[in-house]
Amino acid sequence: MCILVAIQTDTLLMIRHSLIIISCITILLFTSCTGQVTSNQRLSEITNDSLMNKRLNRATDPVESVSAGNNELIIIYSRAISDYITEVSRQHLISFDTLFFGKRSNGQPDDFPEIVLPDTIKNCQIRLIDPAVGKKLQKEIKSRVYINLIGWVDTDKAEFIFITFSNGFEHKFDCHIDYKYNLGRKEFELVKTRIDIFSK
Repeated sequence: MCILVAIQTDTLLMIRHSLIIISCITILLFTSCTGQVTSNQRLSEITNDSLMNKRLNRATDPVESVSAGNNELIIIYSRAISDYITEVSRQHLISFDTLFFGKRSNGQPDDFPEIVLPDTIKNCQIRLIDPAVGKKLQKEIKSRVYINLIGWVDTDKAEFIFITFSNGFEHKFDCHIDYKYNLGRKEFELVKTRIDIFSK
């Protein structure tokens, strides 16, 4: 009897610790999705997206020169977005013709880098916008897709988390995409993808 009580107590303790860990992870994800607004992009720069058959104006800060490091970042970020579109389409999670990416700039290592992405990736319009603008656009048209993209790129690996919002800024799912660098081919290779669904 004492052994059974001890086992049940250990099991309850493990469950309690697991719940605490899950709660901490949830809080961390939530706070990373709601970064401070520090961009100077004006709301008037946002007119309409392709859902209304119009193009979105780019931010007014032009990139004067792109260094080799920036070119590599553009390539891996574009590749990750392409793989995200492929994976989300394959799993039929959400449909879109424009993706709005929050251009977070909070002085943290996972801030969105100072790069200019292609206008279109896999026939999907790509827009970098201020997080506050993303929230506003989600309220205007709930079917829009807003992504808080967190990325870590090193010389030997790259990891991305696409925190995806839609339906009026509801956290739909997170898409994790990992790469390793192939020295022989001199490019990043896809290692794995994983999607954690939060709401349908």
